[in-house]
Amino acid sequence: MGWEKQGLYLRYLPPYAPFLNLIEEVWRKLKGLLMPRRCYNSVAELRAALLSGLKILQAKFI
Repeated sequence: MGWEKQGLYLRYLPPYAPFLNLIEEVWRKLKGLLMPRRCYNSVAELRAALLSGLKILQAKFI
C-alpha cells in the first residue's frame, strides 16, 4: 500500500529554514537574552549559565 493511499505525503523543506524549527526560537532567546556573555572561565560556569537560562524559560528536564 502506497503512502498516499494512507494519507501521508512528503513535503520538501528548504535547506535552511530556522522559522520551521521550533528549537531555533529557544536558542535565539538563550544566546541573545539570557546568556549574553560569550566567554566563560570554565565548562562548569557555562553549564550553570545554560541551566539558569533554561530554568527561566521553564524548560522541562528529562
